[in-house]
This record gives sequence, C-alpha cells and structure tokens, in this order.
Amino acid sequence: MKVLDDDGSGYVSWMIAAEQWVLSSGPKPAVVSMSITGDGNSQNEKASIDALVAAGVTVVVAAGNQNSDACGYNPAWIPSAITVGSYATGGAKSGFSNYGSCVDAWAPGSGILSTYYTSDTSTKSMSGTSMACPHVSGLAAIMYELNPTAASMTSTQREALLSVGQRTDYVTGLTASDNNFVFLAPTSVPTPSPSPDGAGAVGDPHLQNIHGDRFDLMQAGSHVLIHIPRGMSVANALLHVSAVASRLGGHCADMYFQHVNVTGSWADAAHPGGYHYSALQTEVKTPQWVALGKVELKVVHGRTGKGLKYLNMYVKHLGRTGFVVGGLLGEDDHADVIRPDEACSKQVSLEVNTDGQGSSSASFAVAMPE
Repeated sequence: MKVLDDDGSGYVSWMIAAEQWVLSSGPKPAVVSMSITGDGNSQNEKASIDALVAAGVTVVVAAGNQNSDACGYNPAWIPSAITVGSYATGGAKSGFSNYGSCVDAWAPGSGILSTYYTSDTSTKSMSGTSMACPHVSGLAAIMYELNPTAASMTSTQREALLSVGQRTDYVTGLTASDNNFVFLAPTSVPTPSPSPDGAGAVGDPHLQNIHGDRFDLMQAGSHVLIHIPRGMSVANALLHVSAVASRLGGHCADMYFQHVNVTGSWADAAHPGGYHYSALQTEVKTPQWVALGKVELKVVHGRTGKGLKYLNMYVKHLGRTGFVVGGLLGEDDHADVIRPDEACSKQVSLEVNTDGQGSSSASFAVAMPE
C-alpha cells in the first residue's frame, strides 16, 4: 500500500489510515511491513499498531537511517512493533542504522539488490533499514504459513515462533543498550570435521549432524536423535532424545515427527520423568529453551498449510557436552534412514487425529549454534 507522495513525504495520519484498513478490511493472517521513519513519537500511531498486533497481525518497522537512537523516531519506538536495524556483510552494524533499546532485531540492509521503480525489469542495489525490515517481514510470513493458528496466538507466542531460528551477539559495533539479536543470521558452510556446535536437524525432517552432513529422513518409526551415555553404560544415559516419524504425504520424504521423548538424568533433573511431547496435545504452552546439562532444547507445535499438526525440535550446544554424542544428530551412521522403503511410492499410510481436526503430524528438529 502506498502511504507517501511521490517525493517520499506524508503525514502520520496517512499511515494510520493504511493500518486501520488492514485491521478492518485486510485478509488475515497478515504481516505489515513499514519501511517508513519520521521524527518524534505518535501516540495515535501507537494505538493503531497496538490494535493490529492485538488482532493477530505482526507489524515490522524500520529503525531509521539517522545513526541515532531509534526511540526518538516513529514508528520505530513503538514496543508492540518489531523494529529492525541494519547490518552489513560480515555482521558489522551499518553506519547509517539507528540503534538503541527500541531496536528488537537486526537484518541485512547494506547493498541489498532488489527491483526498482524505473521499469518492470529494473534492479538496483540499495542500503537502508528499509532494506533490512522486509527480511524480517518475510520471515514472519513464513511463520504464519508454517503455523496457520498463529494469528489466534498472543504476540509473545508469535514472536517465540518467529525467533526459533536466531543468533545472538552476531552484530558488531553496537552499544550496551542494544538487543544484539538476529532473526536471519548467515549460516557457515558445513565442513567434514566436527565443530563445537555444528550439529543440526531441520525440516520434515531434514537433518544435519554434528559433522555438518545434511540428509533427509526417509524411514518411518522411532529414531534416536541424541544419545549421550553416562560413562560406559548405554542404558543409563545422561540425555536420550527419540522421535517418532510418520509418513503423511505422497512423497517418500513426507516424513513428520509426531512424538518427541526427552529422557535421561539431565532431563530428569530439569523435570522429573523427563519431557514428552505429542503433536496431538490440546494444551500447548509458549515454547521455551530448556537447559539439559550443557545442551539446550526447544519443542514448538504448529500446523502445515494443509492442517497437519507437527512438532519442531531445536537443539544447541551439542558440541560442548564433553561426551561422545550418539544418535542421528551425533556420530551415528545415517545410511539406512536416508533410503526410502521399497513400498513407499505404492502405499502411503495416513494417521488420523483423535480431536476430529483431520490428519496429524509433521516436524522438524534443529541443533543450532549460538
């Protein structure tokens, strides 16, 4: 929606009118991306954006390009909006970007190639927090796609889903009051040798082990993702994470985790009996990182666009345990699980929810660096 004149000028009331149209008439779920900055703090616009967020809309705004405190600019100062500052290649804060406690996250904004208004095919490399803001807006749109019920969640729950893939302390050149948080952080190129936090597993499910090897899970059934034994005992584990995968589509790779079980002495110390998650759980809490010894784990519930329920699992710090890590995210051989069943293309079994809402499951697990 165009809210400024051809010279890039306008009134706050014009922005509020656009926001209120989205609130009253726009399709939902929705993301409002505002690459606009003005001086001062408008209470009227704060009320307008607050109403959008309360209605399930995620509002992402640019921090501004004055190399100053974003709290002095509108709408960057508004707490209910996600305010985005800019960093350059390598993670250094862009020299023009506003900063301070009102900036919630950072994204690439220096030398961003995009389309340009001079023609239907024109492109131009431009810099500004107006370029950084859409990176986070796009991630918010993906969050809604993967979690169709997100619009009915609280803003805190939506932000928890949005921040599942994140990196802290990545951007350099910030002040002590800055939130050094990146939603869309670059990932390093996997190397064949183990790295301290190189393990990972993402997708439906796509896995990346501690060596950086990436592969798709093709076998249904129960799989050990992490196993850290206590001493020489295989049975008595410090941490044991298993997941049950089901094939819920026509493709051999349409494999989804329906259950995740986290046991072992580290899990029992954090929560007696460990943690047990199901895609069919009716009472879903806001996902939080759980410390299990030196490992941290988070499980997130969601639905696919077709309404299939799934569990996302994220793990970090596997390389810091000081122990041998077994399981598909660790040192175990994955050659067998990447081969599809011979009959997978001929017969696909669908599991049915017991809550009357259709087919269930999906998943992904991630072990991620800081």
